[in-house]
Amino acid sequence: MNFPPISNLISFEGKFVAVTGACSDIGQRTAMRFAESGARVILLDSDEDELSRLSDKIIAQGYRAHGHPLDITDLDRIRDVADHIDREHGHLDVWCTVANIFPCAPVLEMDGTSFQRMVDLNLKGTFFCAQQAARVMIEAGTGGTIINVIAPAQRKTSTHQGSYLSTKGAMHGFTRALAVELAERNIRVLAVDPTLEHVSSPDEVARLVFFAASDLATIMSGSSLQTASF
Repeated sequence: MNFPPISNLISFEGKFVAVTGACSDIGQRTAMRFAESGARVILLDSDEDELSRLSDKIIAQGYRAHGHPLDITDLDRIRDVADHIDREHGHLDVWCTVANIFPCAPVLEMDGTSFQRMVDLNLKGTFFCAQQAARVMIEAGTGGTIINVIAPAQRKTSTHQGSYLSTKGAMHGFTRALAVELAERNIRVLAVDPTLEHVSSPDEVARLVFFAASDLATIMSGSSLQTASF
């Protein structure tokens, strides 16, 4: 039996990888790791100035990248970006939803506006990003991988986790359900979940995302990859 060399299993040469929340620390490292492996990285973030700087930075290092402004609470904009990827590139290999927020407030002090903002971004945004990414992958007929990064924007332990964990649990459930739904379409769906107890560096999280999306993990779908909790 012939086995592919490890260099092939970790290569994204000729592949298109979209990263939301690209200007966050985790988003930047995730985009860079894919760019280093040969991918053409599609950078998505609501901060247009930072998006332009990040794109220039990646290109200056000899890699391929371009950015599109995207607020993942704007469902019409998610659809527009997905349509653009479909028209411009004809396929999408990996979609990484990194954008999310971690409101550090006790449950007894959480107000409705802040909670709704968290639900809209963490859960609703993740749901519809995955929906539109899957649509592009299905239309291309090439399969693909969707990664939901369930990581707090604030990288430190807090006892005020109740509000955040309510969306975190939902994202795990959604990942499992979508993996089953898309299995026949050759689309894998995985979650990457750095625990709040262990402070992982942005690059450590990015490497885990890279592994999940690579051909090293082709038998994995519906799983949540977690960092150590000790």
